[in-house]
Amino acid sequence: MKLIEKTEVVRRPGHASMKVTAYTWDFTEEVGRGAAWLDRTLGADWWHDLDLDALNLNSGLQCVLGQLAMSRFRDQLLEFGSMPCDCGDPDCGTEVAPDTRFEYNDVTRMLVETDSTDWAIHAQGLPSRYGFFVNDAAGRELLDDLDISLEEKEHLLSQDSWEHLTWAWQDEIKTRQLAEKKANDEAANRLLDELLAEESKEMQPA
Repeated sequence: MKLIEKTEVVRRPGHASMKVTAYTWDFTEEVGRGAAWLDRTLGADWWHDLDLDALNLNSGLQCVLGQLAMSRFRDQLLEFGSMPCDCGDPDCGTEVAPDTRFEYNDVTRMLVETDSTDWAIHAQGLPSRYGFFVNDAAGRELLDDLDISLEEKEHLLSQDSWEHLTWAWQDEIKTRQLAEKKANDEAANRLLDELLAEESKEMQPA
């Protein structure tokens, strides 16, 4: 988890130039580690189960593990049936489906209980070093020395960090998609070349 600072000089006609500093989070290392762990744990095709448009690392259902849980173990998750709404109103009486109630630890716990013992490394949620969630404590340490307002720091940590973590996973999966497409295209081209070569050989006079 790294915080990258980028400063640009903005020039507008009729105004003095000014420096604008922006901060972005870099989760490349954590996501690479987490993707490699998923390769070992679930097999190299796990990312086919993810919906990139819906991916949101700040959601218990739409994060990487949440989507994997719902796609692979949906039947087991729904066996729990409906449950009372947790809105806080004792007279509410509304029943909601479990897939609207599962939080991060619920889906990861289901993975642990349902799949191989490799999932057991999660222990109260898989470590942030695997890129499955933002380590708030580490983020605050990185933000402590910045000369920005407390509100800006909270925004960077509570919103921007999760967005950048989501984007990092999207980049990882898009890279795999491109690699798979390239491999498939190369295999198709090889097959076509073989067929054309065979056809050419058959057309040659004996």
